[in-house]
Amino acid sequence: MTYSIYNTANGLGGTVRGIAVVNNTIYAATFTAPSSGGVSISTNGGTNFTNYTTANGLGSNRVNDVYVVGSTVYAATQAGLSISTNGGTSYTNYTTSDGLGSNSITKVFAVGNTVYAATKPD
Repeated sequence: MTYSIYNTANGLGGTVRGIAVVNNTIYAATFTAPSSGGVSISTNGGTNFTNYTTANGLGSNRVNDVYVVGSTVYAATQAGLSISTNGGTSYTNYTTSDGLGSNSITKVFAVGNTVYAATKPD
């Protein structure tokens, strides 16, 4: 078996904390202290990634997990649940003011119209 190493030189936002693969697209939840990270997306098998951050609407650049269904990307961030409906290029962030139990989201999963967000105390 052969392995390839991909890192920030390939565009990853930092240390990979979670990964999702849909068809030929790789989605990586990344974070490196103190402020880099985000959702890194590759459409060419990991050769190059584009990193999406708070500038694209993520609640935080500390992304703990990522889950993808079709063109909807769910990002579990340290400051809310960020959801993209356009493949991960822009996000809307949801927090306790939207009914979440905590803003610190550790895992995310979705089935149909139901989204499950694992939280930890802020």
